Amino acid sequence: PLPLLNQLEQRYGETVEIKYLERVPGQVVIDFIRN
Repeated sequence: PLPLLNQLEQRYGETVEIKYLERVPGQVVIDFIRN
C-alpha cells in the first residue's frame, strides 16, 4: 500500500511513524505510531 503510506506521510509528517513489523510475500504488518 505504498500510495496510502505516502499520503499518510504527507498529511501527518513527523507526527506519525510507520513501522513494518512483518514484510513477507503475501503478508505485511504495519504499525502506525502517533508521536
